[in-house]
Amino acid sequence: MLVMAFLAEPNLSNSEPSATIPMVECEINGFGLGGPADQMRTVFGEPEPISIAKSPTGEYPHREYRYDGIRFVFSTHGRSAMSYFVSSPKYRLRSGVGVGSTRAEIDEALGSGRRGRSGDSNYLTNHVIGADDQYIPAWLTFRLVDDVVTTFSVTTRQ
Repeated sequence: MLVMAFLAEPNLSNSEPSATIPMVECEINGFGLGGPADQMRTVFGEPEPISIAKSPTGEYPHREYRYDGIRFVFSTHGRSAMSYFVSSPKYRLRSGVGVGSTRAEIDEALGSGRRGRSGDSNYLTNHVIGADDQYIPAWLTFRLVDDVVTTFSVTTRQ
């Protein structure tokens, strides 16, 4: 159940522009959405013990792989990365932004995303696009406290 809670997009204002981010920009160390578990292991090494997570309805089991400061969620059969969640400054997007970056650095590197607020956190969310501007139901979301990124995620609902 914990995984599905993280997949929920925060309540974002529709009045602000939403930048679109190329899928390749969302890669960390050359690994991104859709990548297979074998490639993840090649890039990041052996993960902590694997867990199986289910949606609140008990359907759609997902495989979860954890490393220090990053967590990957794979599709039902573990064939492709659906989402990842980053809490460590050692993992950066291609542009160099990540945990510890400021809102201004994100806007400069990636453009202005939709903004929202939940509790003490602000969120910036950008849509992710594939090759040839192909729509992908994926989002790059930064959680900011005092205009500094504390965590970020790339999630898809495919």
